[in-house]
Amino acid sequence: MIEIDFMEINRDSLLNWANETAAAYVVLAKQYDLGFYTQSDLTKISQSPKIVIIGINGGSDGSYTDQINNPGWMLDGEDLLGTDLIKGNYFKDEKGVSEWDKRETWTYFKRLKDYFRNVIPYNPLNDESKFVLTNMSFFNTAKAKQHSNELFDKTLIFTIQLIDVLKPAKMVFLSGKEAFSRLDRYKKTNSNFQFSYDKKEGSLLKGEINGIPCIGVPHPSAHLKTEQRENVRNFITEFMGSLS
Repeated sequence: MIEIDFMEINRDSLLNWANETAAAYVVLAKQYDLGFYTQSDLTKISQSPKIVIIGINGGSDGSYTDQINNPGWMLDGEDLLGTDLIKGNYFKDEKGVSEWDKRETWTYFKRLKDYFRNVIPYNPLNDESKFVLTNMSFFNTAKAKQHSNELFDKTLIFTIQLIDVLKPAKMVFLSGKEAFSRLDRYKKTNSNFQFSYDKKEGSLLKGEINGIPCIGVPHPSAHLKTEQRENVRNFITEFMGSLS
């Protein structure tokens, strides 16, 4: 297991990642006509984050054509660039407030934040400089099952590269069973990617990616009983340990 030194993020490496990722996504976005974005604002991260939280893909819907022509994205019909991608879900409403800045009103985010409420001595999701929220694929579909496996195979590498740039202390995958299954499949065709996990039955999974500890848990939007949510909360609390 890697001992993470909370070093400063290399801004050039992060911007290079964003430029290369945006360029590759634009090619695919035009082919499939799907909109894309990351989630949290990566410009707010200056040091290796305490936690990176990774979902399957964005749950909003819409085409790339609509995205670049929507005034809220401020692209004026031009392609999304790395300098745009790095800002996350920056779509602005008529009052100029970004979707990401409204996250505390999202039911999904409230439930996600509740997963971490017992972490000592503070909830890392209270400070956006301490965590990153992103997805295995940045393409958006109303439901994850509408996102093709072919497209996942072409885009997962960019999230893996983001992890390499950020060097987080730990990672949590939402929809953990599906996420770990996709990572396991990715490993079979990428010899430099190290991933292992305990394949025991259940919805709470532990593993490692390139030496970084990770867990898989049910998505916050899943229909869970009170006891099941408590189990997830306890699992995450134990995994996170005491934050410095």
